[in-house]
Amino acid sequence: MLHSNRRYRNYAVLAMLLVVLVWTSVGQANELTMRYLNLQIMDAVDLGYAGDAILISTPQGKHILVDSGTPEAGTQVLTRLQELGINHLDYVFATHPHQDHIGGLRTILAEIPVGQFYQIDLSYDSSHYRAVQGLLATHGIPNTTIEEGVILEIEEGVVLEFFNPPAGTSLGTDHGLTVGGVNDHSMVFRLTYKDFSALITGDIYRAREEELVKRFGERLQSRVYDAPHHGQDSSSSQMFISHVKPEISVFSIQFLASFSTYQALRDLGSEVYVTGLNGEVLISTDGYDITVDVEQAIDSPFLR
Repeated sequence: MLHSNRRYRNYAVLAMLLVVLVWTSVGQANELTMRYLNLQIMDAVDLGYAGDAILISTPQGKHILVDSGTPEAGTQVLTRLQELGINHLDYVFATHPHQDHIGGLRTILAEIPVGQFYQIDLSYDSSHYRAVQGLLATHGIPNTTIEEGVILEIEEGVVLEFFNPPAGTSLGTDHGLTVGGVNDHSMVFRLTYKDFSALITGDIYRAREEELVKRFGERLQSRVYDAPHHGQDSSSSQMFISHVKPEISVFSIQFLASFSTYQALRDLGSEVYVTGLNGEVLISTDGYDITVDVEQAIDSPFLR
């Protein structure tokens, strides 16, 4: 009986180790992972808007960071990268210059070497934007702007195709753009790896979604959908999500801001995850099958 209990304890320890390995591994050979970080801030005014940070790790071990959350969340992103053993980022993409997407870069660019930085061609009037540009210059990080039509092959078989901002967009300043106007200039790109695809959308609104559908139609179809504007109902129009047809959708936000958006995606047959409810969301693929691991299931009878 004593031997049996010890064997049971050994199995329990092994199970715990396997769980730890899932959450500390950045990916296996021939596997691509997308990791939606669970960012949390406690500011009463900005509760829920810790921002976006997506870590993509390729089969050949390259690491791509898309956005970085608010300045307050920057240390959380840095800590998570260090926990994962990542001491170099091959690429960083800033989808647009709002502080809940680039604020964390003030911490990250100062601490982690970056091979290549991409942003939209929009000089933005904010202290966070100016700080990021200063860090790029101080650390000699190559900096390139992105627009519709650009195709980047990150490595053999891993391709990013950009649909937004529109080709020819070059704004020396924000030209008095509204918040929504800046959001609508967000990078939108489709990541493909074999039969796997994911659409990254920044904070675009419904009007820009409609324009993208008119221009690109079925090319938007993707198995994973990064819900624009944190899953809020300013975005994810029925027209747009019907063209994307996602199997999996992720909202980067501390709470569920729009039940109607959540339900519309569920009605399409998509699995929907919310970082503030599920914790970190890890999507893994061999290019064909997709596995999703979360820190916790959503415990609400209204969201099942």
